[in-house]
Amino acid sequence: MLEAMIDRRFEHVETAMALYQEANEEKHSSMNEIKEAMKDQAALNITRNEAEAKHNAIESDIDELKVSAAEMRGKASQSSVFIGWGLTLISIVIAVVALLHGMLK
Repeated sequence: MLEAMIDRRFEHVETAMALYQEANEEKHSSMNEIKEAMKDQAALNITRNEAEAKHNAIESDIDELKVSAAEMRGKASQSSVFIGWGLTLISIVIAVVALLHGMLK
């Protein structure tokens, strides 16, 4: 009788261990799936160094565009100055011709 009770206890322990092992395997399986998902996600992300390099390149491009725009404004201003000088010169020539024409009459 005592032997039968001990045998049943061992059977219960073995059943409990089998259930525990099954649950543990399921847990590890789901953890492995999560690890794989995180690994896939990490492969899509860029590193901090890559992000900083891209950011610095963009900032450099923006600075170049600012300089280029300033140069274009300067060229536009310079051409305006040349047009002004040209018109002034033409006006002086016309004035001198008018004075000479008036003196010769």
